[in-house]
Formats: sequence, structure tokens, C-alpha cells
Amino acid sequence: MLESNRIALEEHYKKLWDALERKVRPDCTKARVQLSKNGEKAVCYLNDGQEVWLNSRYNPSAEVERFMEDSVGLQEEAVVCFFGMANGMYVREIRQKAKHDPKVVVYEPSIDIFLQVIDHIDISDLLEDNKVLFAIEGLNEEEFQHFLYYHTQQHNRNNNQYIPLPKYAALFPAEYEMFARSIRDSVLRLQAQINTVSQHGEEILRNILMNTKYFKGCRNGKDFEHAFPEDLTAILVSAGPSLKKNIHLLKEAKGKALIAVVDRTIRPVLELGVVPDMIFTIDYLKDSKMFEVDGIAEIPFVSALATNYRTLDLVRPKNFIVDGADEIIFDKLFKKEGSEIWRVDGGGSVATTAIANLVAWGFKRIILIGQDLAMTGNVEHFGESQTAFDDSKISMSYVEGIEEEKVLTRQDFLAYIRWIERIAYNFRDVQFIDSTEGGARKKGTTVMPFREAIDRYLLKEYDVASYIEKVPRLFTERADEKMNDLFGAMRENMGKLKRRLKEGVTLCRQGIKILESGSIQFRELKSINDKIGKIDEYMLGLDEYSTLEKLTAGAEYDFSGDLFSDYDDDRKEAIRMYEKSQVLYEKIAEKIPVLLGIVDEAEKHLNAD
Repeated sequence: MLESNRIALEEHYKKLWDALERKVRPDCTKARVQLSKNGEKAVCYLNDGQEVWLNSRYNPSAEVERFMEDSVGLQEEAVVCFFGMANGMYVREIRQKAKHDPKVVVYEPSIDIFLQVIDHIDISDLLEDNKVLFAIEGLNEEEFQHFLYYHTQQHNRNNNQYIPLPKYAALFPAEYEMFARSIRDSVLRLQAQINTVSQHGEEILRNILMNTKYFKGCRNGKDFEHAFPEDLTAILVSAGPSLKKNIHLLKEAKGKALIAVVDRTIRPVLELGVVPDMIFTIDYLKDSKMFEVDGIAEIPFVSALATNYRTLDLVRPKNFIVDGADEIIFDKLFKKEGSEIWRVDGGGSVATTAIANLVAWGFKRIILIGQDLAMTGNVEHFGESQTAFDDSKISMSYVEGIEEEKVLTRQDFLAYIRWIERIAYNFRDVQFIDSTEGGARKKGTTVMPFREAIDRYLLKEYDVASYIEKVPRLFTERADEKMNDLFGAMRENMGKLKRRLKEGVTLCRQGIKILESGSIQFRELKSINDKIGKIDEYMLGLDEYSTLEKLTAGAEYDFSGDLFSDYDDDRKEAIRMYEKSQVLYEKIAEKIPVLLGIVDEAEKHLNAD
């Protein structure tokens, strides 16, 4: 390994470096680095006895320049996702020549290729570049998912590029399918997120702030990492129709695994006489009546902060576990308690959220029951006798089944199937056992009857409750006072922001007036732009801004839709941007009183009782 690459990896890619140190190198490799005709290093791959050159064997630089010429004009804030790295020249080309300094992620499907490159080609400049991320399949491929989650956002969704390098898709078809699927899932997640917040942002925000009442003595999902023994199995009980086939076997599993249930299954599991170890719920609109069950308050309750606050008011859980939140306002609060906000890609459903948490907590075997994600017996959920499907409202399709050749599923269920498949693919050290006994097949999981899974894996007794109790509780002192201080700071900062937004509207109008007059007053316009820049910097720097965005998502969406478009007429483009900024400032200002009204509600809710 080149010394410069080794140093860069050790410093900037600790997880990747550790994985490389544990990796046993094969005696022979399909990849090698060779000299091209012009003396540049190129990567060659042996496929079925045939040499496949991943760079030009004659002039790699010229090939890269031609291939990337349409991508170097990327708009501002764009990201580039490469499938494959070859000799690194493609990444270097985009980083050196792109106009707006894009972020880049490289998904390399072959460990062989990566090892040969770092042994023979100096890519330390790319490894040290904080705008570039390398995700290598079999070593740190999950970093690709994290990159998509955090860097493909509303404002840049139309400007990003996803580029398979020459020959790669044909050489690695299965890996490319997963790469493309991850991107599709990311786009769908983002669109669903935009739609949800645009339509229900106020209710989501109300839930988040009202649920701070239950911070007192809570536990945080983040603190459950490695809290359980590695040999402990987790069972996730979902509400698919096939649950009727094996729910009774949970009696035998109690005390031999962590039994987690989704909200819809809590009643039938308790009626069976089994007290689950955890309940998961995330729905901001879910009917609270399903939680009207005796004894539910005693069960550890894992909940997103956006969960319907009426649910928590009904349950009043004695062991509330925070599943997570995107609210920056809570970051400092939790850090002062010695913890931190838990952010995990939950996949969009309560079951996938539970899976994501169980994986992150360190479980190496997860058994799924009731995870049909299909219309088993022409019904959607356990306990239903019939479901009427309206094809005009719900998109339906057929997928491969576990017990049947094809089963009918909904479009949202299909997204959850693909999410589970991606998680199983990314976390191959975790054994996912699908004991659903019906519904859709999920690639990457092992299909096994629940009876067999119990007999094979649930052989020891565990005191599961004791592991949960060892995780420290938070906000055990002055909890209400800390929340009241938080609300007070929100009021103060929103008052300041409203004044700054009013100033921003005035500045935008001044800029438009100057430009429409036809006389370009550069000094005045520069002064206006500098002041607007400071307003934006102040607004985006506020911890409360991500909270306010729950109410302004529609306005932000409209503003960012064509934000980074280039126009030939600079004067018209400047007027357009002033007009867009003015409208955005006005719409944000209009929502501040709404936010403060919810703060008042939450404060009264906190101090009640």
C-alpha cells in the first residue's frame, strides 16, 4: 500500500481502515493496475478470462475528460454519485473542474479494485478531500446510504448526478442494481418527506413540542447501542395477516429473546398473555384507541417525538425511550445530559424503524413475524376479515411471495420491502430471519418457519428487562425547568428572526427598485447583498430554524425548486432572486406566530398536572 494512501486512510477513514486491517488479502486478484500507452496508470479487471479495461488503455486522461465534459457544469449544491472509481481520475476531474465545488460519493463494488488502486496509485488527495466520500462494498458500504440521507435534499434534488463509470454496470450487475435502488429509495423518501411535512407540518411540530413533557426520566435510543448481549436474538412482531399462523408461539419465546411489537399488535400479544419487552410507534396521526390496553404504561415505549402526542398522554409510559428527532433545538439539551439525539434512517414505517433501531443497537439476529407487506388472503393487517382495495387511490402490483408464486402489494409496502432488502444487503453480519410464513419475499433474508427458528436459536434464558434498566435515564433533575428555558429561548430567537426577516423584505425591494431603474449601482447592490447574506446566515444558524421549517416546507419547496438555474440575462436573474427571497421571507415571517402559538400550547401541556 502506498504510504501516502495509508496515512490518508488512517486519518480520514477510520472505519474503512479498521476493516482493511482485518481483511485477509486473497493470494490472487482479478484486478490489477497497468500502464496505458501514454504512460498513465489504468485499472484492468479479469472477467471470465477476458481483460476489461476500466480506463482507456491508450490515453486515460483524454477519455475521462470526454466522459465528464457534460458534468463539470453542475449547478450549485449538487452532489455526484459515482458507481465505480477506476483509477480515481473521474473523481479528480469533477473536483478540479466543476464550477460549484460539488460533493462526491464513490461507491466501489469491488474490494479487489480498491486494494489494487491504493497499492499502486496515489489517490491521497481524494482521500483527504472533505467533499469526497469512498464507500467500498464489503468494507464500509453503509456510508453510501448515510451520504444519500444527509446530502440529497430538497434544495438540490433536481441537480444531482448519478454516474456509472464505463464497463462497471456490466461487470457488477447485482451491485449496480442495489446502487440504483438505493438512489431511487432516497428520491422517494425525500419526496414523501416533502409531501408529509408540506401537508401535516403543523401537526408534526405540535406533537414534537408537546411530547417534550415526557423527557423527564426518559431514555434515549442512542444509548442502547451495545446494551444487549451479542448472542441475544430480537423478534419483531408486525401486524401482517399471516401473524395468525404463529403468534401463539411467542409464549415459548418469552425470556429467550427481546420481543418487540409494533403498535398495531400490542393488544393481540397482550391478550395472548405475553408481555412484550418493547413497543414501537412513530405515527403522527395514528388513532390512540389502539393503546387503550391495561398494563401498557409499564412496557418500555419506543417512540418518535413526532408521534401523536395524544397517544403518549393516554399511555403515560413509565419507560419512555426517544426514538429520534431531526430537531436541532434538542441537540444541546441532550448533550448536556451526556447523550445525543438519535438519528436513524427508519425507512418510513413503524416496522422498518424498529428494524433500523435493532440493527443499530447491535443485534446480530433479528426474526421477523407478521411482516407480510402484502395482501395475504386479500387483507392488509392481522385481525381483518376483508379489505376493499381502491385501485384509483392506491397503486398495486404483484411481487414474489414467500409461500405463493406472486402476491399483491401496495406501492408503499413495496418501498418497505426494498428498504428491508437494502438493510439486509448492507448489514451482512446481521442474520435476518423471515418467519412471516406468508406475504412478500425479501431478498437477503433467510426464510424459516417460526417454530424452527425458536427450536434452533432460542436456547437460553435472558433477563431482558435488566439490560433495559441499565441504560441511564435522562432529565432526572430540573427537567421541567430545562424545557421551560428551551421554550423561552425559542420565543426570544423567533422575535429576533421576525425583525431580521422584515429587514430582508425591505432590502429585496430596494434591490429590485435599483435593477428596474436600469442604472446599475454596484456599490449599493453589493451592500444590499451583504446584508441579505448576513440575514440568511443568522436565520440558518438558529437552532430553531429546522423546527420552523416544519411550517414553512411549502414555501421552502417553492423557493428551492429552480434556485440554481442559470439565466443569460444577469439583471433579470438578479431581480428573480430578489423576488423569490422576498416571498420566502414574508412566508416565513407569517409562520412565526403559528410556531409561538404551539410553543405556548406545549408549555401549558408541560406544566399541567
